[in-house]
Amino acid sequence: MVKDESLESIKHAIRKAGLRATPTRIAILQMLLRSKSPQTHSVVAESLSDLGTDCATVLLSAIRARRANGSGKEAHAAGPSSSSSSVSKHACRES
Repeated sequence: MVKDESLESIKHAIRKAGLRATPTRIAILQMLLRSKSPQTHSVVAESLSDLGTDCATVLLSAIRARRANGSGKEAHAAGPSSSSSSVSKHACRES
């Protein structure tokens, strides 16, 4: 868990999970740390759209983070396949 919101702490947490600390992952984690309630991937994507982040990118980042943490629940987020081809614009619609 990230103890503070410093850039180095966020990068360290991402790398510790076995992922590259990309600008998108850093921005997603910063946003989630600042939020006071859980956020959907659509809300995160909309908030980060000025960075060129779209719903599919946010969803794939969540899938990879879950996989890196050993959750094994990534199939529930994207269906039976977690490949990038399985993520469509339909996955980014609010219900």
